[in-house]
Amino acid sequence: MEITKEVLASLNVEQARAANREKLDSIGGVEGLASLLHLSLETGLTSSQVIEMRNKFGANAFPESPMEGFFSIFLSSFNDFTILVLIASAIVSLGIGVYEDPSTGWIEGSAILIAVFTVALVTATNDYTKELQFRALEHTSQNTERTSVIRDGAVVRINPVDIVIGDLVRLQVKEIIIYCHRVLN
Repeated sequence: MEITKEVLASLNVEQARAANREKLDSIGGVEGLASLLHLSLETGLTSSQVIEMRNKFGANAFPESPMEGFFSIFLSSFNDFTILVLIASAIVSLGIGVYEDPSTGWIEGSAILIAVFTVALVTATNDYTKELQFRALEHTSQNTERTSVIRDGAVVRINPVDIVIGDLVRLQVKEIIIYCHRVLN
């Protein structure tokens, strides 16, 4: 049997704990899985195996969701009920003003429209800037995270993004407590 993404996925089906255990037992348990991955449970992966596993199974990262563009954020700012009421009142004011005084009647309605577009522009700019700041903070946070794995017979600290299939992750005491707490509750 060759280990593929599909085989690994079948070992970890959500809400199927008993079936997952049976599937793992059918390939020889943890030792059988380690054997199929050509992995030593004492020394972990070698440097060449890490590269091989990353090439075979991919990186340990979710694809980044595409960021909403500024123009899209700007258009969505017009979905606010207050903005829609202001646009409607500006159009009514513009129509009545032009009808009553064609030379200067357009000023009040136009001023309301300009104010509405200014508010929408400022809102979109703020939202877009917040999105950029959030993504930068998220990247900074991800770059500073560390976890312990056993590779080449030694415990090394790596970024979780660098974990590959077959890595032996070494849990710290506080991680075990948190895990047990989640299982018990």
